[in-house]
Amino acid sequence: MSRIGYVKLHRKIIHNKIFKSSSIFHIWLTLLMKAAHSSNSWRYKGREYSVKPGELFTSQYSLSNFTSLSRSKIYRALKKFESEQMIITNITPYGTHIQILNWREYQVENTKRAENNIKESYIKNDIYKPLKKLKKYI
Repeated sequence: MSRIGYVKLHRKIIHNKIFKSSSIFHIWLTLLMKAAHSSNSWRYKGREYSVKPGELFTSQYSLSNFTSLSRSKIYRALKKFESEQMIITNITPYGTHIQILNWREYQVENTKRAENNIKESYIKNDIYKPLKKLKKYI
């Protein structure tokens, strides 16, 4: 299934422990890219499955094939994400249901919050302060 669109990646990710390991970060980006952006449901082997935005249904085997990383690395990364309270997993006989915590906070467009963050950053890092001081001499 081809997905279109994009995911947002907050700059503060560079301060997270997962950023230091390229394979773990690769898995994290894969989870973000594969997560549903809208509610979806399907039937598989006679059972009904559904995901909400920020969730995905996959397996360690399929993640391993997709990322070309070993299943043990996938397993360790998922456990690390759980311990860091980034995801919640629910293992079933047919795959793993993964819920990305705080997905909505970082992925849903909130222009009001974004505008406030931009204004705050300009106030904190006012690049024109030196010019304002010089303006009175000009």
